[in-house]
Amino acid sequence: MELKILSTGSKGNAYILRNDNVSILLDAGVPYNAILNGLDYRLNTLKVALVTHKHKDHSMAMDDLQAHGIPVWSPMTKMTRIKVQGWIIAHFQSYHDVPCWGFQVMGVKTRHRIVYATDTYKLPYVFPNTTHYILECNYCPDILLQQVEQGIIPRAHAKRVMQTHLGLETASKFFAEQDLSACRKIILTHLSDGNSDAEMIQDTIRKQTGVETIVAEKGMTINMDLYEF
Repeated sequence: MELKILSTGSKGNAYILRNDNVSILLDAGVPYNAILNGLDYRLNTLKVALVTHKHKDHSMAMDDLQAHGIPVWSPMTKMTRIKVQGWIIAHFQSYHDVPCWGFQVMGVKTRHRIVYATDTYKLPYVFPNTTHYILECNYCPDILLQQVEQGIIPRAHAKRVMQTHLGLETASKFFAEQDLSACRKIILTHLSDGNSDAEMIQDTIRKQTGVETIVAEKGMTINMDLYEF
């Protein structure tokens, strides 16, 4: 299994989970043609698009995907259940300024338990037996405060960021509450260009959890296979 990073951050978010001939799209915040290219132009392998919320950096291609026959599961489409070959998918509430979901993607024949969450200021859940986290870590609180003090961003903007996105301290607290014994990788996404430090975020989470930690970048392909410890 692999995770392909089509785009991450405020300019757009889209990730392809691919296992054999089954692909699942996590968010659709890039043009339809970029998704098609990411699928190597094999649209028939894409079984579902999981869209967290309506903001364009997550939903840009949603209408085009539906027009091409791809099921979209999101707070906007109100589908009650999705069946995908070899996978069970569940959603949970996230906390943004519009209705927002996170997703669990669980293998039927594999032990994959993948959690995807973004654009949420808190994550008050425990996810047992999770093998991979794909989790937003949008800002570092100290850097955000420094940006305000230097007059680079308005205080109101910083307040909105803190009320709508997951920061390093909150992500760290979330991982401290999880049983990570089954976790193989943590992939951190949606970093702010000006309010974060990728190296600091990666080092902090890796040292805290003891789990391989990757900061997602556009164009990456990340191995999601399961290996015994």
